[in-house]
Amino acid sequence: MTVRNVFVAGGTSGINLALAQQFAARGDRVAVLSRSQEKVDAAVSLLGEKALGFAADVRDPDAVVRAFAQTAEQW
Repeated sequence: MTVRNVFVAGGTSGINLALAQQFAARGDRVAVLSRSQEKVDAAVSLLGEKALGFAADVRDPDAVVRAFAQTAEQW
């Protein structure tokens, strides 16, 4: 099985968190992005050791680019 790197914007709640959980359950590395650091921390804790999280607003392109870059550095 190939391990994928998955980036889920809004991945700290609702359907997107459920998607992130499914990816993590199959062994993929999952990064989640949300405006709330508190929600990011909770989601990363739930998703496990392969998860990364970033507090940023998807409406800020520079913040999204930084989150992608940090993800690439760690994986």
